[in-house]
Amino acid sequence: MRATAAADRPITKPASLWRDPSFAAFWAAQTVSSVGTQISLVALPLVAVLTLDVDAASLGVLRFAEYLPFLLFTLLFGVWADRWRRRPLMIASNAARAVLIGLVPLATALGLLELPLLVVIAFVIGTCAAMFEVCWLSYVPSIVERDRLVEAMGKVSASHSAAEVAGPGLGGLLVQLVSAPFALVANSVAHAAAAMSLATIRDSEPDPMATPRRRRHLRGELVEGLRFAFGDPYIRATAYTAALGNFFALIVETVFLVYAVRERDLSPGLIGLTFSAVGIGGLLGASFANALTRRFPLGRFYVVARLVSGAGALLLPLAGGSTAMLVATCMVGFFIWQAALANTNVINSSLRQALTPEHVRGRMNASVRTLVFGALPLGGLAGGALGSVIDLHTALWLGAIGYTLSVVPVLLSPLPRLRAFPEQPQAGRREVPAAR
Repeated sequence: MRATAAADRPITKPASLWRDPSFAAFWAAQTVSSVGTQISLVALPLVAVLTLDVDAASLGVLRFAEYLPFLLFTLLFGVWADRWRRRPLMIASNAARAVLIGLVPLATALGLLELPLLVVIAFVIGTCAAMFEVCWLSYVPSIVERDRLVEAMGKVSASHSAAEVAGPGLGGLLVQLVSAPFALVANSVAHAAAAMSLATIRDSEPDPMATPRRRRHLRGELVEGLRFAFGDPYIRATAYTAALGNFFALIVETVFLVYAVRERDLSPGLIGLTFSAVGIGGLLGASFANALTRRFPLGRFYVVARLVSGAGALLLPLAGGSTAMLVATCMVGFFIWQAALANTNVINSSLRQALTPEHVRGRMNASVRTLVFGALPLGGLAGGALGSVIDLHTALWLGAIGYTLSVVPVLLSPLPRLRAFPEQPQAGRREVPAAR
């Protein structure tokens, strides 16, 4: 059993990360959990739209509640992730989500499900998801060698994208077969299985409390994490671009769902099929991310990938014609959007971990996650508001154009000149050498 961090391991490494039992168990947990989450991507909004018959504004409120915890609690969870071991927090998060998601079909069966209850459940589920997101990003470098971070992040991103292939289609099918609330049972089971998979990991995670450190107050630790994250020009630029992208992406997602149901009369199965293209594109993009980042200058590749992703988003409001033509065009748009975005996501996560020392990694991830995921509830509200005051098709155009322009913070940063990942993290704030 390995009792130290990845940096203290012997030089000899497994030929493949798949042969590392700790990474394999983590990967399995992440994948199963992602499948369940992707089922919810279709099923939970359809509970509101089909079962509770809500309008675009009410759906926006639901999405706001789901992502609001990322804005409220992520910084606190980052401090926890640096103070305590991360794996137990991840197990607790998955176990809690399994129970909470199971409350939706139970409340439906008892005739108790109303929009306020669904909003509360979505808020608490989002709180658990926020904690998990901070912890897993900070946990991976403790079980994977630093020079294999891109490979590890690529594998996790690829499995997430594979879940995006299967999850929405499965979710749409389950909604048609057993109704939207009861389709969520599959998500509950998936999170329970993820918790059990994480519990099988025997690799010892470094105990942050074992390292002698002067006593710190919560406020001081929060400020340290924020200063590190937003003091670095590369982390700052990618965080701003990701936050803007998330804001406009959720406008597109919220409006598209209502548009597909109300104006184009798409069935849950067709909606699930359309969203499955998200996963296919993301799977292929993440699978090739490691090779592409080694082949092309890192910064330029990032910019091109982000612009291609925006082009895919613009295909959604361009889609029209027959139902078959609409679905086909939207699938192509989602495919291009996510294939390119997957590459930038792998670069984002790998670059941040590479630039950040272990003792502040949880708070750095929390600081970035607060901004990046905090944009999601605002995007949900904006999407619902736009869909209520202007026609849905125009709102879809505004969201897609805004998403395309979200690359501007990166264009104004030194990142486009960066040729490769930095060699090693420093103990404090520093500038990463630009390409020559």
